[in-house]
Amino acid sequence: MTRSLRWRLLAGTSLAGITVLALLGASVYAAMRHALLSDFDHSLGADARLVSGMIEQDGSKLGFEFDSRQMPDFVTDQRHRYFEIWRDDGSVLARSPSLGGRDLQRTGSVGVVVSGIALPDGIIGHALNMSYSPAQQEQDNKSPPIAARTVGVVVAAEPIEVHRTLAQLAGLLAILCTAAVVVMGFVLWRVVGRSLRPVTALAGEIGALRETDLARCLQADDVPEELTPVVDKLNGLLGRLQQAFEREKAFTSDVAHELRTPLAGLRSTLEVCRSRPRDPAAYESALDDCRGITDRMEAMVQSLLLLARWDAGQIEIERRSIDVSIVVSDCWSQFHYRAEHRKLNVTLKISGPCMAATDADKLHIVLHNLLDNAVSYIDDGGSLRIMVCQKAGIPTIEIANTGSQIATDQAPRLFERFWRGDAARTDSSLHCGLGLSLSQRLTKALGGDLSIQTIQGGDFVAYLELPAIAVGRPYSLIASPCHGNRL
Repeated sequence: MTRSLRWRLLAGTSLAGITVLALLGASVYAAMRHALLSDFDHSLGADARLVSGMIEQDGSKLGFEFDSRQMPDFVTDQRHRYFEIWRDDGSVLARSPSLGGRDLQRTGSVGVVVSGIALPDGIIGHALNMSYSPAQQEQDNKSPPIAARTVGVVVAAEPIEVHRTLAQLAGLLAILCTAAVVVMGFVLWRVVGRSLRPVTALAGEIGALRETDLARCLQADDVPEELTPVVDKLNGLLGRLQQAFEREKAFTSDVAHELRTPLAGLRSTLEVCRSRPRDPAAYESALDDCRGITDRMEAMVQSLLLLARWDAGQIEIERRSIDVSIVVSDCWSQFHYRAEHRKLNVTLKISGPCMAATDADKLHIVLHNLLDNAVSYIDDGGSLRIMVCQKAGIPTIEIANTGSQIATDQAPRLFERFWRGDAARTDSSLHCGLGLSLSQRLTKALGGDLSIQTIQGGDFVAYLELPAIAVGRPYSLIASPCHGNRL
């Protein structure tokens, strides 16, 4: 089937029009045929009555006087009209001159016109068989009454004129329908072309859009009602593309800014180190500073790569049955010494095994980011609470720290890339604002949910919910988490 909408509309409407015309023509032809054949059958009945009126009974004898002036069509066989009369004893009383001594086929139905009767010379026509009692001549009162005799009359004819008229009608209908189809095709071509002009105009308007015109909305004032949803969807798509491009520009700018700061620090450290000869300890300190900067840059690049893989739908999740408490304990062991160094009051509460169907490597990344965020931004000597439990059958991890500098209304922005609410917080140089954004996306990929509640000057609480193990669904059980890529 052609992919052109114009040709589809033309083909569909033309086919519908041709079908309607064909049905109309066939209906007219059938109606005319029925009317003409009905008139023809009525004429056979009139001829039969006329023939019957020419039969007389004189006493017990039957007589027939044919008047050719009243029935000229029965004189010769050129008109293919015949009649034949039988006495009640089966003998022939009279035949039409057109029969020339031949006999007609008598039908079994009396008083009914029968079609498809074989006529002389192999002609197929209609025949009417009638039973008739002729009138008797007057008799004197002294003569005994004579019983009326019955004769059979058959009148047959070929509907030549009917066939000729129907042939002419069929030809006329064919010419008229063909002309109507041609005219209809031309009119439809113009109408469809005019109707599709808004589509062409809309396509031209869309084709004229450039990457700098995404904020411009397509006008739907002159668009047909059927195209209004398309225009609305296109405007919505353009709006989403504009937002995506703006996010990409902001993301590129943020990446450039975040990379420029450690690169500037790295360059400054190297230039200071090279400015004059120093002792080995100073060189070692400078190299340690450079390594710390490169570690932070590597962590940021890894986060960017994971976020890019998330956006491209390339993160693979391998769910297994794991004990979440073991993963939390393993992750916390990496921050234990930092917590002691900052003299934090840490409460680790694990209420027994907490089984979940998740990916241990991805969960390790999420927990590492959340714990790193909590230990880095807590106030000195503050309290850190880590709790692992089952809430209504859902494995839940709660990580809370005091000293939050984020207002409640800013909590949704914590998951934006490179967003930081406090530029002067502790260890801010160690973070680039990607950890929570990456954690949220990885949690969604795991089938869980990550939410943040914060009160400025109060607690910063992260709630991590993981998918529970479905009953009857097989999962491989591992006793300890896999130590894969960590940030």
